[in-house]
Amino acid sequence: MMEKLGNRISSHPFMAIGIILLITIASAASVAHFGLTQEFSEDTFMPDLDIVRANDEISSNFTSTYGVSILVRSPDDDLLTRDALVEILGIEKAIANSSIKNELFTPTMPSYSIGSVADIISQFVLQQRGIENPTYDEKIAALQGMNDSEIKNTIKVIFSPFFPYPQIKTMLSTSLTKEFNESNLRAKGSIIRVSMNYSLRKNEERALQMEREIDTLVKGYAPSSVEAYVMGEQIISDEIMKANNESMGLLLPLAFAMVIIILALIYRDVFDVIISLLALAFAIIWMYGFGAVMGYSFNPMTTAIPVLLVGLGIDYGIHLTMRYREERQREDNRKAVEKTVKYIGMSLLLATITTVIAFLSNLSSPIDLLAEFGILAAVGICASFVTMVLFVPACQYLRNRKKDVGEIVRRKERALTRVMAKVAVALERHGKVVITAAVVSSIVMGYYATQLSTTFDIEEFLPENLDITENLKFMMNEFAIAGGTAEEVYVLVKGNMASPDTLFKMSQCVDNMGDDEYVVKAGDAADVTSILSVMADYAEYSGFNDMKYNATFSTLYHEHFENGVPRENTTEENITALYDWLYAYAPNDAKMVLHHDGLYDSSVIRVSANTGGDDRTVTVLYRELKEDKEPLGSSATVTGGPILTKMVMDLISESQTRSLIITLLSCLVVLSIIFYIKDRSYVLGALTLIPVALCVVWILGSMYLLGIPLNVMTLSIASLTVGLGVTYGIHITHRFAEEIVDKDADEACRVTILHTGSALFGAAATTIAGFGLLVFALMPPLQQFGGITALAILYSFIAATFILPSVLGIWAKRKKKAIEKHG
Repeated sequence: MMEKLGNRISSHPFMAIGIILLITIASAASVAHFGLTQEFSEDTFMPDLDIVRANDEISSNFTSTYGVSILVRSPDDDLLTRDALVEILGIEKAIANSSIKNELFTPTMPSYSIGSVADIISQFVLQQRGIENPTYDEKIAALQGMNDSEIKNTIKVIFSPFFPYPQIKTMLSTSLTKEFNESNLRAKGSIIRVSMNYSLRKNEERALQMEREIDTLVKGYAPSSVEAYVMGEQIISDEIMKANNESMGLLLPLAFAMVIIILALIYRDVFDVIISLLALAFAIIWMYGFGAVMGYSFNPMTTAIPVLLVGLGIDYGIHLTMRYREERQREDNRKAVEKTVKYIGMSLLLATITTVIAFLSNLSSPIDLLAEFGILAAVGICASFVTMVLFVPACQYLRNRKKDVGEIVRRKERALTRVMAKVAVALERHGKVVITAAVVSSIVMGYYATQLSTTFDIEEFLPENLDITENLKFMMNEFAIAGGTAEEVYVLVKGNMASPDTLFKMSQCVDNMGDDEYVVKAGDAADVTSILSVMADYAEYSGFNDMKYNATFSTLYHEHFENGVPRENTTEENITALYDWLYAYAPNDAKMVLHHDGLYDSSVIRVSANTGGDDRTVTVLYRELKEDKEPLGSSATVTGGPILTKMVMDLISESQTRSLIITLLSCLVVLSIIFYIKDRSYVLGALTLIPVALCVVWILGSMYLLGIPLNVMTLSIASLTVGLGVTYGIHITHRFAEEIVDKDADEACRVTILHTGSALFGAAATTIAGFGLLVFALMPPLQQFGGITALAILYSFIAATFILPSVLGIWAKRKKKAIEKHG
């Protein structure tokens, strides 16, 4: 097949080049027509599972607003001063008096949609003076008339045991950094919460515009006592993608520059450098064209693929060019092209198949990001194979068609290849010692590999050296939630929420949580918030200053409910009437636990938990909650918080094992079949994989020693080590099988390394350079992925060049003895 392809290329070189150019133009046109979309969010890195979809549904459906946070930090590590609080109110006033107020949750009363610690303190002070619903000017004047000591004394009053409004205490404490408490009245940071129209959740472009306008207002206000940063979802995503694009905009040209230098050292010919780079550029354009047609969103992970293709794709050009030069010394131009495509083309086809298998093994992962990454990388590798195999030989044929055999200047054998050949032969002569040393080192590294940890934390995906990243990490780490150490997990219930039977089962579910070890208790019962508890809050009078009790709702509720559950004769219409009242008069509380879209079709039970983040306790909590929700059956899903994190971590470990097995078995089958067809030996396929299997153990052990955990990006490193690393072994085995026909094992080994060593070294160098450049990327997982993959390629190169010949030598000698023994 490859011989026929070589014949077609040498017979019709212009057609081969024309096919490449035509597909390239079509790919560029698809990019221009469909465009390339970009996206970065936490959801990008989450697996496609019921537990994740349930968590997403809770995040999007059980809220009535689109929230934008403004982080306020004090240069002096204390925001609870007069000047700082006055400037916080000044920022709020600027927002309330701008055109942005039309997009607020309460546009006619903007101050109701903007809240902060300054708001809480000033309103409390003014309420003591009998002023209700104060203006921003009145709030600012109240704080300006106080000194720092008076402000802190006011906070002490709010946190005194006799203060009648516990909700205000909670609001105040959750708005301040976690070092704040009633005995330490200092806080280095706070949050201004801006509640905007819910419709912005469904219009990302408009949401980004609003967040940018708020950012402009904040910067225009120019506070001097505090530092304020708008931390909206869309502005964070936009800033990270811009920084990532700038980073990749530098890395891609740098990758090309490094490849040019390496090619110049290997080729020492400008024409050969140019045609290899052109073929590589065509492949990258094909990859982008495919992504545009498929509608893929490019994120900080997938935008790194062009850099990877520079390192991986150029290998094909190196192998083709070096073999063509070798053949041209003894064959005419047509025959040289045919033999180059026949022999090297076959090796490259095998390398392409194994590399594609490695990348496509990511399809077994439930994380869509990895699946898209694998598909785009696989398409890029296939494109590199096609462009290199067609374009490079065709251009070489046209360039040298008037030159006679041997007229091309013969390059001297490099000292490097001569040394590599001598070392490989020396090691091959002591094959058993080499293999024993490799196995012993693998046992040691295997021990370290078993200690490798798995992590999943959105912080890991945040780019480094960005102000917005530093502020986002500050928000994640410095703010506590209500209840101090409590975490929140959820039970999402879907179905007819107006059904009395559903509410009975929900009540049973909540009762079951009462004896769960890691569920926080409120008295003897589990500390949960559900539609049942919200209705009870508005129906039951808890004493003076009860801010939720409503007599009208209480009458209606007690008519149809008893002991927190529907009475025997309560109908769906009765329950729907209660829900309608809550949606009309207490929409914020209602929407936190009940979803309404024509029908009341889902509800969430919010459960306070305290696992301490320990894997064992999270596992216990998850198991107990699944048992608790059995009355609700399949209509309920446990999700959220530490449970979601634990499930993703477990999936990462399972996904790595699954993709490694898929890659190993697929490569074994493919190599065995191909080598049997070509050389009548199944064994060669398995022998080629042996050094690569050792490399997998080495790289996992190295990850532990380097402190690099398994995460969403590095989980594929084992399968990539097989898929990428085996390509070097393929070239060695393929050439060795050619040479062993008329040579002994030592000479076959020497000639194999002598003729492939330079190309393999160049291929490894460019691949290591391509992946190694990713250590300069913005995102830490991408840095780790690039660095550890570069190390895996180095291991694979060493194993293929110096260990595989020993394995092949032992096989060849035993095969020869067997043949001699049987005559």
